[in-house]
Amino acid sequence: MPKPSMRRSKCAGNWNLTPFLSPGTEAYDRGAKSQRYRKIPSLAEYSLVDIERRRVDLFRKLPDGL
Repeated sequence: MPKPSMRRSKCAGNWNLTPFLSPGTEAYDRGAKSQRYRKIPSLAEYSLVDIERRRVDLFRKLPDGL
């Protein structure tokens, strides 16, 4: 299973987390894992990449959270 990639966000100097989904872990990645990632204070953006559907879901942190 590929590990999530991390890069610096150009606008805020915070982190962007980009996991690549797989059929066997998609529910977990969109559920429990997503909730844990959202608690990371320096996380500015969270993207879910679905290669099979050729889709990227992007979540950006607002003042009250993601």
